[in-house]
Amino acid sequence: GEILAAGLWLSLITAVATLSKENGALLPWLLAVVEVTLFRGQWRGARSRVLARVGWLLLGLPLLLMAMILIIRPEIFTSGYQLRDFDLVERLMTQARLLWHYLGWLLLPDITAMGFQHDDIPLSGGLLQPWTTLLALLAWVGLTAAALLLRRQYPMLLFALLVFAVGHVMESSVLALEMVFEHRNYLPSVGICLLIGWCLGSNRQWLGRLDARVPMGLAIGGLLTLLIIRCHTWSDDMLLARTNVVNHPDSARAQYMYSHALLKEFNELRADSHSAEQSRALMVAVRRHLLRMEEKTNEGVAAAAMLLYIDSNYFPGLPSPVDWFSVLENVFQHRVLQASDMAALTLALECAGTGACDVQSQRIDGLLDRLIRRNPNEVRLLLAKYQHLVNTEAPLTQRLVPLDRAATIAPGHASVQHYRIVERGRAGDVAGMYQVVGNWLAHDPDRRDLPLIKSMFEIPGQSP
Repeated sequence: GEILAAGLWLSLITAVATLSKENGALLPWLLAVVEVTLFRGQWRGARSRVLARVGWLLLGLPLLLMAMILIIRPEIFTSGYQLRDFDLVERLMTQARLLWHYLGWLLLPDITAMGFQHDDIPLSGGLLQPWTTLLALLAWVGLTAAALLLRRQYPMLLFALLVFAVGHVMESSVLALEMVFEHRNYLPSVGICLLIGWCLGSNRQWLGRLDARVPMGLAIGGLLTLLIIRCHTWSDDMLLARTNVVNHPDSARAQYMYSHALLKEFNELRADSHSAEQSRALMVAVRRHLLRMEEKTNEGVAAAAMLLYIDSNYFPGLPSPVDWFSVLENVFQHRVLQASDMAALTLALECAGTGACDVQSQRIDGLLDRLIRRNPNEVRLLLAKYQHLVNTEAPLTQRLVPLDRAATIAPGHASVQHYRIVERGRAGDVAGMYQVVGNWLAHDPDRRDLPLIKSMFEIPGQSP
């Protein structure tokens, strides 16, 4: 009865935890860690070998399930890598190194190594590319072996190691997520912090005559100082962006974020009628950091798009101008379209489509058609094609083609249906307008878009 009740409570708590945060699903696995490292088969004051063995079985079961999925249905894990510039093997090898970074940030919190962007950490292309990949793997094997051998004498060592490893499994293993984020360390840090507390509080032989409160006080004071410094940095967008660039000069993303912050300040200064010289200096700095970003990445879509806009509007007289649209064309010859590319691509297309950037219409058509052929179900590309046709004053029949195609892919997409109604209204096709409305509502059972639909048919100056 107690075991059944415990299982039901565990199921309920795990479900609630998962709804709160996805890694709440790790709770049963973490309980297995507690069982094999701390309780070790103890139940109601007696030791049970069966329970101890079940604990080890439950600890290894998730790993067995993941291995079976990789063998039987690998596409469950590998399909997401089509949108990444690394594959599953590269991710796993890189994570072996990154886990040491995570551990280092906990044990020796160097805030100059921290930041929003860590794309300056190179991928592992093989065990010796870089050579630290093999070293990291061997070090994890050695540490795990030592923790297993010492589990009876120092159970907290194995506990901390397993909590750290299990806590990172969801976001630092097979799923096709971004490679590294510091906030992924908060759950895995629990085991490390408990290990440090256990070392300071329970085993004081290594401290000699030194009061344990002294190193604890020094540690807390040092961490508090670092926290104050980081809070001050994070309190200002410009300071945060500049600090990230200083600490991560090889990060393309850090260069982009700093250039974006500078561009925002440039627009604010221009709106306040500051001196042209000061504004020009800011724009030069924006361009310099975008060029550094373009140098740091071989496929700098965002940098090329921004430089196309900036050079066309603020540096039209450069002696040796770069054809940034050609850079975009070359990048998309082989690059898989990523979600982050769309904003940059939209900027470049808007700049070219409105005439602010000197790009021939045929080149825009060619790039869009190539991308649509490779990404036939990408609604945002079809909308970009439509906007380009509007900018070039293409006939109605041509403008409707990408819209109607997008409607078959995403019939509930508000922007798609909105433009379909607008185009039929321009043509005086009232019946077609209401047909689109009917199709739209058929795919909006909750009527969330009804206010937008009603606003399209309201007569200006009249109350609804």
